[in-house]
Amino acid sequence: MIITVDNGVAGVEEVAVANELGIDVIITDHHEMQETLPDAYAIIHPKCSDQYPFKELAGVGVAFKFAEHLLGYFPKQFLDLVVIGTIADLVPLIDENRILVHYGLQALTRSERKGLKALKKLCQMEGNATEEDIGFRIGPRLNAVGRLQDANIAVDLLLTDDPHEAEKFANYIQELNTERQKIVADITKDAIEMFEQTEINQNVIIVAKEGWNQGVLGIVASKLVQTYYRPAIVLTIDPDTNQAKGSARSIDAFDMFHNCMQYKDLFTHFGGHAQAAGMTLPSENIDLLQQKLDEIANEQLTNDDYRPVLQVNGEIMISDIDMKLLETIDQLAPFGMGNPKPLFHLEATPSDIIQIGGATKNHLKMKFAEDGVQIDSIGFNLGSKFPLLAKQTPIEVIGELQVNEWNGIRKPQIMIKDVAVTSWQLFDFRGSNNWNKQIDSNQSNQFFVSFNGMESKDIPISDLDTILSNEKSVDNLYLLDLPRSIGGKSENCYRELTSSGY
Repeated sequence: MIITVDNGVAGVEEVAVANELGIDVIITDHHEMQETLPDAYAIIHPKCSDQYPFKELAGVGVAFKFAEHLLGYFPKQFLDLVVIGTIADLVPLIDENRILVHYGLQALTRSERKGLKALKKLCQMEGNATEEDIGFRIGPRLNAVGRLQDANIAVDLLLTDDPHEAEKFANYIQELNTERQKIVADITKDAIEMFEQTEINQNVIIVAKEGWNQGVLGIVASKLVQTYYRPAIVLTIDPDTNQAKGSARSIDAFDMFHNCMQYKDLFTHFGGHAQAAGMTLPSENIDLLQQKLDEIANEQLTNDDYRPVLQVNGEIMISDIDMKLLETIDQLAPFGMGNPKPLFHLEATPSDIIQIGGATKNHLKMKFAEDGVQIDSIGFNLGSKFPLLAKQTPIEVIGELQVNEWNGIRKPQIMIKDVAVTSWQLFDFRGSNNWNKQIDSNQSNQFFVSFNGMESKDIPISDLDTILSNEKSVDNLYLLDLPRSIGGKSENCYRELTSSGY
């Protein structure tokens, strides 16, 4: 007998072969059902039953309910595993999933599994386990094994009773995860270059190349969606079989499963959900798939659909933020799909702005102070905004509130999701030897002013009278030196001339 977990509902041919060999197949799955179901001994799927009240169980949740039926009791000893699979599967954390995760996190916190204890130690997890611990620490490491090698290593980690063996497995998994991160970064770079070199306008991004590691293509597709906010399919091509295999991720307004199923004849295999899917197809069908999905997207989507939307739950001030507020918000946990963390909008003036993140400097960190309250904030992958933000200038921020714990000290922190500047900014580069590196060469509506006749071969320099005669406001105005006298020109004059002064 074969019992599947989190797959099989699209395996019509595979089950047929098993039947010919006299092997019974029980399918436990939660992926979207297609027109034809496999002729299995049994299909256990929440959407197959009109009587089962909750349709959004994760693959691990379906397997858990099956185990409960076989055992004849509620197997709470598995909740520490159920919570990992449920959160990692990105299912809505509502109804039954919410209950499983709530109690599963408690079980994970006190779990005596040697493998989980070793993994928690490696992830520097202390205190109560959270959904973020699973989503950003445990989940990616366990998934890295199956993406790059045989997933049995992760199974061995979870089953071992030997603490030394558990530590060895955990360290090896950590090495694989580091390798996985590099592979993802390399393929993402290739995919972005391929997409940006494409001459046609793609409503749906499809990139394919020989040699890409199939196990990480879903992550790459997610990164393309995050970067361009449009549906993305990433495929690796096997030159020996002429087959392309990979993963798709989508935006809210585009149902990847439904739209791809309209052209199911193009695929050798296909399955998934509205926002995520896996597929295999002949490589000669890629261009036709691109054409068909672009046509559907052109019919279904508007310009607004290609813009990510953040649902703000309320306004807040820096002086409102304290640990008591965070404890109140935490009563709404666990957070995730279907139950996102509350987002707040605030207006404040940063006292300090820096870039962090090693050599890449791709993260942004700001400090705010108001009425004696000081709050740190961090924006991951917002480092590119650093040159556009001036200190001591009011900005608008949308973000989540979270606890930052270091050396036993717990304090509030803002996790920045987006930032905007609506007021005039002044950037002071005096004393900087590299001020010219801050110039945006792609910006056409910017001017450089010298009051004392400065000349340069690299930049076009104007005098103030030329700028004043310009009928339109300029975006960036660079003052290369100071006037010998104010001459009646006030700060308001420069504010009216430009949105940003340097």
